Amino acid sequence: MKLKLGHHLICEATSCDKSILNNEMELVNIMLKACLEGGATVLGHTSHSFEPQGVTVVVGLSESHASIHTWPEHGYAMLDVCTCGEHVNPMVIFESIKKELKGNIIIKELERGIPKDVS
Repeated sequence: MKLKLGHHLICEATSCDKSILNNEMELVNIMLKACLEGGATVLGHTSHSFEPQGVTVVVGLSESHASIHTWPEHGYAMLDVCTCGEHVNPMVIFESIKKELKGNIIIKELERGIPKDVS
């Protein structure tokens, strides 16, 4: 048993729209919109486009973070959403992103917290 402190969703997205995966501004907008739809408080974000392709977007949340790292040449992205508290719904965040990427997303969910036998 753990003292549950948050949720951590890790996913792999395949068969995504390659043009979206290489569009930094579009990915920033997708990530920010998804975080707000999930009830998160956005503190800020950073992003970077790589040459010849690929984008990273990291969104800092009051409740933790969300990130995406893309490989457009493979139609692939890694996503990560970690949230604290109960008012943010990380699944809503992922569903919003999935709809925009137009791909298949496999999600692994972890409960974050402190084991009960640790002080």
